[in-house]
Amino acid sequence: MKPFPTWDENSDMLLVRTDFSDDAVWRSVLSRMQGPTPEDEDEFTAEYLIVDDPAYAGLAKEQIYELTDPERGALFVVDKTTITDPEHPVWIVSVSDENERIDFRCLPEEAIGIENNLSMANMDLEEFHEAADSDGVFRGFED
Repeated sequence: MKPFPTWDENSDMLLVRTDFSDDAVWRSVLSRMQGPTPEDEDEFTAEYLIVDDPAYAGLAKEQIYELTDPERGALFVVDKTTITDPEHPVWIVSVSDENERIDFRCLPEEAIGIENNLSMANMDLEEFHEAADSDGVFRGFED
């Protein structure tokens, strides 16, 4: 299996689709991840390098590590849980350092803020991970 696209200074955050069971849900999740959201008065959007290839269907975490350039740091994954769970939580996988690897989920709308803050180096992935609810889903920071 071919590796995911490598990182360069012009790359967007990688978004990998690994479940192809429902195109309508995929399009809805993608739209919600790109923004802007209806309640977002600043109209923030997120840009991703989208990998939408059935060759990557059903990838496990270890396969994602093997296929991803560690320079990417992290990537977003739309997997079976994203498609089937009513909240459609997107899986975020850190790939940069074997000792620091974390993964958690976020609501699609929250991916916008995560992508923006990671791209601008305003925040670290760990800050979002630590703010995830007890079920491992980041639903935003408490006011």
